[in-house]
Amino acid sequence: MGSNQTNKIHIEVDPELRSLLPKYLENRKKDLDNLRTAHKESDFEFIRKTSHTIKGHGSSYGFIRLTEICILIERAAQKKDAKHIDTLLKEYDEYVNNIELT
Repeated sequence: MGSNQTNKIHIEVDPELRSLLPKYLENRKKDLDNLRTAHKESDFEFIRKTSHTIKGHGSSYGFIRLTEICILIERAAQKKDAKHIDTLLKEYDEYVNNIELT
């Protein structure tokens, strides 16, 4: 998917966190790559654990939608619902690759 100028998601961030957010988002993109690999390998436990971790800190940084997506990924992984995970990983991708910090 990747970035698309028309789909930018503007997120107002706490000035005290601003310097941390580029690295945070870079790490979430790496998580996405790891989740995709785990999905291809049907490693539902890795998917569950990783999404659980992300949901725990996403909203702390102001990324509430990321937390919501990860809650759904975690639930889908518990059910071993590969099709739903695939859909949610696309949403995750669209979200993290279109964030614009304001």
